Amino acid sequence: SISQGTPTADALALHPDYFDELYVSMVRPGEAAGRLDDVLERLAMFMQAQARVRNKVAAAMAYPIIMLLIGFLVVSALLVSVVPKITIMLEARGQVLPLPTRMLQITSEMLVSYWWLILVLSIFGMLVFNLIYSSDKGRLRIDTLLLKVPLFGDLMTKQSIARFAQTFATLLRSGVPVVRCLEVTKSVLGNRLLENTIAAVREKIIEGADIASPIKESGVFPPLVGYMIAVGEQSGELDSMMEQVGDAYSEEVDLATQKLTSMLEPLIIVALATIVACIVIAIVMPLMQLQNVKH
Repeated sequence: SISQGTPTADALALHPDYFDELYVSMVRPGEAAGRLDDVLERLAMFMQAQARVRNKVAAAMAYPIIMLLIGFLVVSALLVSVVPKITIMLEARGQVLPLPTRMLQITSEMLVSYWWLILVLSIFGMLVFNLIYSSDKGRLRIDTLLLKVPLFGDLMTKQSIARFAQTFATLLRSGVPVVRCLEVTKSVLGNRLLENTIAAVREKIIEGADIASPIKESGVFPPLVGYMIAVGEQSGELDSMMEQVGDAYSEEVDLATQKLTSMLEPLIIVALATIVACIVIAIVMPLMQLQNVKH
């Protein structure tokens, strides 16, 4: 396409699966100003920084997820293979099972007999969730609730703000107008509530307002972000100020991720240990009763 005279940005826009709106929006003014090499270098650095943040969060969350998966498999194996054999042996001896053991037996029988129903209900639940999340109202409601979840909501908010600030700064330095910057950054936030907030800010800027005031009034972004944007607007260094905001919140994302994982790991260990202990106690109780009867 380029060899046939198509501008580079338009040629890239023909392949949205590989070059998203952010990519094309940065290339277009860089190409027009004759600074395409600088813009592409800045874009590469920006994408590397975003990838580092995503990889840190993913690496931090991998250990708790693996622990949960292994714990689920261990508990399932106990309920499916160990518990039925022991309860059958005890019932064959005519032993009256204590309440914890009977509850464990019922749980085991339900898991063995109705595993297909559990699987169907799980798939149905995921389909219903995806259906709700695909609608505008449903996604807005779910995204709003996600930001209020303890620990997770704080991490998601800080990650979105860091992404917003870094993207905004990179676009500004590439020569993209402020209104267009807001339009593009809206698509990288990953949360419908924040996207709607940025869209409302953009509309107010078109009407003649500054950037800081609607950001402060939104109630979604922390006050610090609004104040730093105001300082950047007044000093004429909005791109530098937004870059500082992005760097600050990237560090906050690291701290929030460490805090989340440091709290999740012991909680998961305690929860799994409690479940396994309850299973072991429910199995041992009738065996102890049987031993006492013999004596």
